[in-house]
Amino acid sequence: MVRIKNVSEESNKARREAESFERVIQMKTEKKEEEYTVKLSLLYLQETEERRRKKIEELKGLENSHCDYKNMKVRMEAEIAGLLKRMEVTRQ
Repeated sequence: MVRIKNVSEESNKARREAESFERVIQMKTEKKEEEYTVKLSLLYLQETEERRRKKIEELKGLENSHCDYKNMKVRMEAEIAGLLKRMEVTRQ
């Protein structure tokens, strides 16, 4: 009877120990998952920032190109207006 009681106590102790290990494993797993989530979020943030920087550079390039086009258009319009005036003067 004492032997059965000892075996029962040992099995209860082993069960409690196993449950304790399971809790530790679960806590460590949750901590690792949280760390992974944070690192992944930071990576996404860095990638998003890099895409934003590239888009800003593209926008600046487009703005400069548009500005150059507008300046060229104004110059050409002025030249055409000058030519038209000279043609009118020559005609008269």
